Amino acid sequence: MLNILELNPQLFREVKSRFGTHNIVIVVVCSLSLQYFLFSTSSGFLVFKSLDYILPLFLFLGGFYLISTDLAREEQRGTLNFIRLSPQSSQSILIGKMLGVPSLIYLGVALGIPLHFISNLHEGVSLGQIVGKYVFWIVGCWLFYSFACLYTLRISSHRRFYSPQAIAGLGLMLAGTFVSPYLSFIYLFTSSEFLIKIDWFFLTLGHDKLFDCFWLLITIVGGTNFLWQAINRRFRNPDITIISKSQSYQLMALLQLWLLGFVLFKGDLDSLFPYYVMGMVWVYYAMPIVFLMSISALSSSRQILLDWSRYKHQSYTRDPRSAPVGNRGLWNDLIWGEKSPAIVAIAINLLITAAIWIPWLLSLSDRVLSNLSLSKSEAILGLLLTIGIVLIYAAIAQQLTIKLKPRSRINPTVAWVMVIVILPLALGGVLALEKIHFPLLWIFSPFPVLYFIQGTIATSILGLGLQFTLLGFLMRQLTKQIQKIGASKTQVLLTAETSQSE
Repeated sequence: MLNILELNPQLFREVKSRFGTHNIVIVVVCSLSLQYFLFSTSSGFLVFKSLDYILPLFLFLGGFYLISTDLAREEQRGTLNFIRLSPQSSQSILIGKMLGVPSLIYLGVALGIPLHFISNLHEGVSLGQIVGKYVFWIVGCWLFYSFACLYTLRISSHRRFYSPQAIAGLGLMLAGTFVSPYLSFIYLFTSSEFLIKIDWFFLTLGHDKLFDCFWLLITIVGGTNFLWQAINRRFRNPDITIISKSQSYQLMALLQLWLLGFVLFKGDLDSLFPYYVMGMVWVYYAMPIVFLMSISALSSSRQILLDWSRYKHQSYTRDPRSAPVGNRGLWNDLIWGEKSPAIVAIAINLLITAAIWIPWLLSLSDRVLSNLSLSKSEAILGLLLTIGIVLIYAAIAQQLTIKLKPRSRINPTVAWVMVIVILPLALGGVLALEKIHFPLLWIFSPFPVLYFIQGTIATSILGLGLQFTLLGFLMRQLTKQIQKIGASKTQVLLTAETSQSE
């Protein structure tokens, strides 16, 4: 144990600051008292079921709150910047935080493991299933603690936001909505009663318990790995975007392919109809929400955009050959650059999505689509309209980032939330009223496929043209804004002097 602490100085500091005699006594007494209460007042089955949820809840939510509070406090005090300057790698520091900050919770849960293990055996749970639970608990800690780090590093950078406890409390409510589904899902996979058969890329889940658990483990670890990459980026540079543009392309392609696996079918069509419903829900309803969140993850701050437009965009405009070797030209920078506007990257991610899902939509039979009250043309147009509206929201959000200064009367963060959350939801809610009889307006809502409830294909093509006309106008305005903020004060003065001399 001492050797591990010596290898990670951050872990050593966190454990040393928490493992005082007073804290250890409190944790031991609370853990043993809870176990005694459960053991003396409940049957073996209730002890087994209670500990199945109590122990991971303490691990996930307790650890989340402590890590979030600790990071927010250090960020707002400025001590996190000193930690960044240490010779340790960002991964070493973050691992030290994730292992050290909740270390007392680990102690309390470890004391409850013997009773949990014995109660599981007493209720007939196999050794393999028990070990499977513990493995997914460990992976769950990595998942929720990674989310705690990323969430806190993103929110606490706004020093005027809330106190560390408020930041952690808000994140705790958000994380709490995912804990119960996570536990239910992993217990469903590890349980011997899991009899549901699910097809994924022509592989059947629910047939081989070991394969099912391995598939779920790889899925969770893969998703957490992207969170881990984002945390390291954000920790090294608080001003950088959460993910790079190249990472967003990889993540989007993998996510879309992973989801596509659930809607490919084999066997009787009628029995697999819910698979198609799930695909439709993702393409037309869940995907726009995911992209609205990705706009925030890919968008640089106003100052970074200002620097980019002043020192890179202007040089590309004057002389394309002046771009650095290996990153030539304005378009390369818009596609791959760390500081350029995100609108092109959002468009590429949408193209990746379309390339994966349009063939699937074309493969659907007329019988399936008729059950969904759609034709094949309407299904394709619905996806194109969804892509168009996401680009419009992205262009509006990008303009707000440039236009709103940090000290402006309108808070930039509030404006962002209005554009990517409140405005879409409000528009969708208004259009859902029975008194609204203008189906064309649905084309500018977050879910334009609903237009086809009352609208026609001919009018939808007109709506698509209106979307891209509006998008072209917004892009033209965005280009003017970038050129305007890219002009330095010296350039402005020189231009004014030249005009006066003429």
